[in-house]
Amino acid sequence: METVTTQFITNNIFLGNCKQEEEIQNWKENLAAIVRQIPNGENELKPVIQFLVAVLQPSRIYRINHPSIEIDSKKYIDLMIVLPTSSQKSFIELEPVLEIPYVNNELVSCSLHNEGNLKENLSRGHIFYSLHCMNENIVYDNSKTEYPVPTLLTINEMKQQIKEGFQQDIQKAINFREAAELLMENKSSQIVAFFLHQSIELTYRNVLKHLEGYDKKTHSLQALRKYIRRSAPQLYTIFNDDTQEKKQMNEILEDAYISARYNSDFNIEDTIISNILNQVTLLQDCSVSLIEKQTIQSVNT
Repeated sequence: METVTTQFITNNIFLGNCKQEEEIQNWKENLAAIVRQIPNGENELKPVIQFLVAVLQPSRIYRINHPSIEIDSKKYIDLMIVLPTSSQKSFIELEPVLEIPYVNNELVSCSLHNEGNLKENLSRGHIFYSLHCMNENIVYDNSKTEYPVPTLLTINEMKQQIKEGFQQDIQKAINFREAAELLMENKSSQIVAFFLHQSIELTYRNVLKHLEGYDKKTHSLQALRKYIRRSAPQLYTIFNDDTQEKKQMNEILEDAYISARYNSDFNIEDTIISNILNQVTLLQDCSVSLIEKQTIQSVNT
């Protein structure tokens, strides 16, 4: 088996067995052609996009813009890779390619999408794709096919519906949190954990519903966090497992859905409950802020 070498020449990634001068020249020409299709301002992504295009041969690549919020100014690099309907490779085969590490210390997140399905979703006005699959978000296009483009009026109407729908639906999650606060004042810590679980669950589900058009019916907060990572990665970090304290809180919350109601021995220290409540408040404040930023009306430029 011959070793596949990867060379870095003038910030470009070269793949393959570059033994002959002609092969090297062909790779240079191919990658130069790819670069010409990458918009200005995406210099940090050029090596990554070259690599993805050379290996996956996608129709398009979009960069999803996730607005920063107060607690999280991190820059997220989220690429939506659209594969031609004619592609013979399965998504499972291609997953190892997507394990891209870092660009300037930022993790690159990638997702694969079928071109036919994407065009159908755009045609019927799917929330997530309509908001993100716009011309200004394209970082690579092979220009071989046209995609439905929602009008500015349609986008703004959709944003207004998202804003109004979320404001109405999030109130139930806030009510659970406020009920938990009242119960804490009366030292009813056992059932408080269940109320906080419900408050988090409904917050996640409402964000998913209004930013992705997806109503995930599950009581597993871990599962909901996994889904929220694509549409709202800013919220993912609030209840992640990066510290022992957060890991303990997550275990308590997962257990609380059943045990807080049916296990008389289920008890939680007041300090832990108080910390969880603070995190729930933060999650909901950030969710409201995120929806506000995502639904700012678009204008002609």
